[in-house]
Amino acid sequence: MIIYCTKKLADKLEVPVEVIENEVSLFNWSANLIKHGRKQILLLSHSDSKYPVLVAGILKKDIKHLGRVIHEAIAIQLEYEKVKPEIIQRFLDDGQDIRFAKLSDRKMVGGLVRWDQELLYRYDLSNAKNGPLPEVSVALARVLVTIHKKNYEFPSEVFFASFASVYGSQLFESRAIRLKFTLRMKKTEVWRIITCPLPISYKHLHHIIIESFGWYGSKPHMFKVIDKKTKSIDTVVPYFPETENEYFENNVKVVDFDFSQHDILYHFDPAHTAIVAITSLGWVEQFDKNQPWCEETVGVANPDGISPEEFEELIEFGTEELNPSMRSVFKYQVENAERYAEIDLINRRLSDVIQSFPDTFV
Repeated sequence: MIIYCTKKLADKLEVPVEVIENEVSLFNWSANLIKHGRKQILLLSHSDSKYPVLVAGILKKDIKHLGRVIHEAIAIQLEYEKVKPEIIQRFLDDGQDIRFAKLSDRKMVGGLVRWDQELLYRYDLSNAKNGPLPEVSVALARVLVTIHKKNYEFPSEVFFASFASVYGSQLFESRAIRLKFTLRMKKTEVWRIITCPLPISYKHLHHIIIESFGWYGSKPHMFKVIDKKTKSIDTVVPYFPETENEYFENNVKVVDFDFSQHDILYHFDPAHTAIVAITSLGWVEQFDKNQPWCEETVGVANPDGISPEEFEELIEFGTEELNPSMRSVFKYQVENAERYAEIDLINRRLSDVIQSFPDTFV
């Protein structure tokens, strides 16, 4: 493994920094030290894919053992991405010997600069916990950047494609839960069955639901958790709780409420209330994907901005009473809603919902 270091980082190292021709490899990375406030952060960018890895709170003692710090950070991030433990170990073994080299390649430098700018724009890491920051790194890895021949690509996709070419296509494994999301409608049956890798929070569950039904996430929402015996109600909300029966969705994991003992309802968009009932269909012990995966879909959900009741009425009785421009808008909305009910598009929309919305940031 070769770590191509900027001059800022190279000047702090206590080991020889070689002059090695820049080469693209699965095991090679460029590296820099950046600052957020008073916190020093190690920024790694994969030489081929620009896939980023971040470590916060780098001190002099960490610089002294930088090779070990890098190995640990990469291992933690691959585990966060749900890569199989045996594959992570093979990767670390294959890249066990770390050499440090001077960074001179302009493209590699550009990758580091891009991530530095994205971090300043998206996150304030001045108070981040010390150590690897996989939740931030994997979110950055889902940002479109230019990688090969000026084409925009996702670093995560390019990185794991390279990974698969060496270690095989079956990279991921995790415990998962199969959930059925049923949209409450009077006459129409609409539901999705989605396997969700664990752990996930209610914040992630919100994004999984809106992506699977083709809605947009800017509307108010909440979860109602109803005890089947006592009928008491707890709510999971997207803001800091104001009562003892409210919970912040970032801090609550999906498995924190037992599905066998609670009815769980998702309420979306108070102006055009849509209610989704969430039920568990059991566990999957060896799930082979690192994203939620839609297995079955039935029915077309109401388009964003139209309530389920209004949608059913317009479908049943027609749009003759609407003016021509509204008929045209409704036709477009229905076409989009039908497209969003297709499994391939749902799974594409679900591809980065866990990684792109880290719980550590509101």
